[in-house]
Amino acid sequence: MRTKGFDLLPKEVEESPFYHGLLPREDVVELLAEVGDFMLRISQPKPTDPRELIISVRVSKDRTSSSIRHIIVRRQKFPQGEVKYLAVEAIAFDTIDELLHYYITQKTPINPRVSLNYFKYRI
Repeated sequence: MRTKGFDLLPKEVEESPFYHGLLPREDVVELLAEVGDFMLRISQPKPTDPRELIISVRVSKDRTSSSIRHIIVRRQKFPQGEVKYLAVEAIAFDTIDELLHYYITQKTPINPRVSLNYFKYRI
């Protein structure tokens, strides 16, 4: 069962130097300069929508919005009561830091359909 949005962020996210707060996707293109640059941000497309934690990553050198991929981090509560974080449904992590560490160190694309969306540099 998924919890509602990210109205309460984990402290590790709020204190992270690469967390940029509530930031629209249009502003991300200029901040992520190199392929592999990524950031954490919050998005709320409409005022009535829940806030979502997003990982934005540059996947090509083009200076267009399609050169950035935006991955929603989902928070899921499991039957035992523990809360885990998922960017891809198959792998769950105890913390956001563990999720990011896995994708940085494994050099695994966070979205298997897009081969270049791996993380290198935190912005």
